[in-house]
Amino acid sequence: MQGGVVRVRGGKFDLYAGTIRYNPEAAGAKQGGVIYAQDYNEVGATVNLYGGVIEGGKTLERGGNIYADGAGTEVNLIGATIQNGHAGAANNAVGGGNVFVIKGAVFKMTGGKIIDGTADNFGGNVGVGSGTFIMEGGEISGGTAATRAPSVYVYYSDGSFEMKGGKINSITYKDAASFKISGNPVIGKLEITAGKLVTLGDLTAGADITVDGEGA
Repeated sequence: MQGGVVRVRGGKFDLYAGTIRYNPEAAGAKQGGVIYAQDYNEVGATVNLYGGVIEGGKTLERGGNIYADGAGTEVNLIGATIQNGHAGAANNAVGGGNVFVIKGAVFKMTGGKIIDGTADNFGGNVGVGSGTFIMEGGEISGGTAATRAPSVYVYYSDGSFEMKGGKINSITYKDAASFKISGNPVIGKLEITAGKLVTLGDLTAGADITVDGEGA
């Protein structure tokens, strides 16, 4: 089962205010404990989060609160808060306690917050597989993971995280094509293993940065 509260399959969903919480009746969902967005029959799925709160989602595998799936899927975080999601580790799934992006989907963050997620494996707040996460503003903070990457985890050769602004406490990048930085984002800790760092702007002064692989 996917999408514990809202399932957007080849359509559009806008949130302006209010709170969407995890539905206990959805216990056992594999992905997208609150929102599951997926393109369908070549029709894209769009989720616009202008305001409000999404919280408390739980999944067995990935995307405790939000799961974005497919090349025609786009999630835009503009001013909402996504918080307190949890992803399990069934089938050795990566995690992404609050958000998971995969199969060509795009998650664009221009504002708002992604905070205090937990994962039984990797990526307490965000997991990015074969998708793209673009951060231009807002904040990603808090988060815990049992295995690695307490906040953000990016993996696969076609996984991408582009940071143009905003504030992030920690990101771990493994086996990924590139981590692109431009503008003047605030980064607390950056760890890259077997990936490539591309800097198009200034790195944060005093950031804890480890690159084990191909650097820019």
